[in-house]
Amino acid sequence: IQVLLGGIVAEKLFVGDISTGASSDLKKATSLARRMVTEWGMSDKIGPVNYGGSDQVFIGRDMQTRASYSEAMATIIDEEIQTIIKTAHQKATELLSANKSALDNMARLLVERETIYQDEVDMIMDGKSASEIIKIMEEKDNIAKENPFVKMEKAMDEKREENASEK
Repeated sequence: IQVLLGGIVAEKLFVGDISTGASSDLKKATSLARRMVTEWGMSDKIGPVNYGGSDQVFIGRDMQTRASYSEAMATIIDEEIQTIIKTAHQKATELLSANKSALDNMARLLVERETIYQDEVDMIMDGKSASEIIKIMEEKDNIAKENPFVKMEKAMDEKREENASEK
């Protein structure tokens, strides 16, 4: 759930606001928390009981869903879901706040290079700055360009593009 809320927390920390794009993550996080409480018995207050089912009742022309638990239990379930979401939100905030400089470096690197790999993420987590990592990436690119196989592959790609544009 912390991962799902990470985007919302990051928007709040870096942008100062939350966009509507976060609604899908929030919906998934809430659904997961609800299942944790009602289906998987992951609530200390409620215990190992499954409240996931609901009865469908035919009323006139429409089907309506009726919970298989009392209003009092529904209140407890709602409170437990809210506790799980708030706790996960708090933990995500703590983690992202503690690693704000790493996230800033990652964002800068992504803007510059569009794609980063595990090596670059490891360097970020080791405390290297975005400019240091870009320099290392450029050195790797230069070494790769000197490789005869890379040169041959690049020439073949250019030929394919040329043939495709002629068609």
